[in-house]
Amino acid sequence: MKKHVPFVSNTSDDMHCVPAVFRMVHKYFLKKDISWKEIDKILKVVSGKGTWTFPGLTGFAKKGISIIQIEQVDYENMYRQEPEYLHKVVGEKNAQYYLTKSNIASVIPFVPDFLKHVHHETRRGTVEEIIDFLKEGGLVGVEVNSATLNNNPGFNLHYILLYDFDEKYITFHDPGLPPIEGRRITIEDLRKCYDYPGANGGITVFKNNT
Repeated sequence: MKKHVPFVSNTSDDMHCVPAVFRMVHKYFLKKDISWKEIDKILKVVSGKGTWTFPGLTGFAKKGISIIQIEQVDYENMYRQEPEYLHKVVGEKNAQYYLTKSNIASVIPFVPDFLKHVHHETRRGTVEEIIDFLKEGGLVGVEVNSATLNNNPGFNLHYILLYDFDEKYITFHDPGLPPIEGRRITIEDLRKCYDYPGANGGITVFKNNT
């Protein structure tokens, strides 16, 4: 059965792709919206910085949403070694991007609570797994290079919400900017923007807690 997933656009400052996806997930599973202020608090958003998802995953797990987090980041090691760990796991270029343009330094203290409440597998996810999770009825959040997604040169991390697959196209909500509701791409196009060199390979699966 085709899913009807509510859409939420990024904000005009282009800094709320992650919070926008989390608002979509909240509306879909919990049947009610939350404000930007509320979701920013749950995600520990830092103004002007990109947002790591794990504090939000903890908050949503506590609300009763079933979550599977797959990515090559070993959060326990990152908690112990702090920023230096990122250089080892994602390389110098990507580590510098995370450390200078995201809120990672400020949310490290919340790792233990995440590990307590969210099922986490320390490995790279695959496009094939994404398709399987979609077929099983889950919503899948993934981090992509939006430059590649939009057929442009360069590198810019972005978060999107995949929700359907029809054997040829993957359908997803792209909070933007520009925002595109119900966007469709082929498996190979997803592979190019998701599985790029140095990518985290992260998959977040949201499901009903049954």
